[in-house]
Amino acid sequence: GLAAAGVLIVGLAGLAVVRLPEVDESGNRVAERYADDLLGSLPPDTLLLMRSDENYTSVTYAQAIRGVRPDVVAIDVELLKIPSYVDLVEARHPEIDIPFPRYDGGIKRSLADIISPEINTRPVFVVGELEEDLAPRFDLVDYGLADRVLPNGAAPDQLAVLRDDP
Repeated sequence: GLAAAGVLIVGLAGLAVVRLPEVDESGNRVAERYADDLLGSLPPDTLLLMRSDENYTSVTYAQAIRGVRPDVVAIDVELLKIPSYVDLVEARHPEIDIPFPRYDGGIKRSLADIISPEINTRPVFVVGELEEDLAPRFDLVDYGLADRVLPNGAAPDQLAVLRDDP
């Protein structure tokens, strides 16, 4: 028993020494670069509605830990389904009105209820695959990593963004 445990420990230690350099991700900065690229492309004072772990974790880490783009109000749409997250967003950003206690994926409560009061006072962007289709209520313009949300009929032609900033 004890000899077998010793052999197992030595074997695992040897495996760790051999494999660790191959699996070491301590220098991986993909998520940081993604957040920098996403946040860096947004205009000042943007409202960013996002969905998916890669967006939430990257952006939250960039803003909370690295201090990147604190002017961007980044809200995770999936977490809006949790009343305590709605409370947290309202406490941190009292200027943003979340008009429901929790989001239901667009069944009875729409993201349009958050976007509509904001769209004429600040830039609004979305990133990630949303459950709710915003296209019937807004124009969505590809802006690189995120889509700009504009009032219906306000979108320039498809290539205007590229012509303005190639």
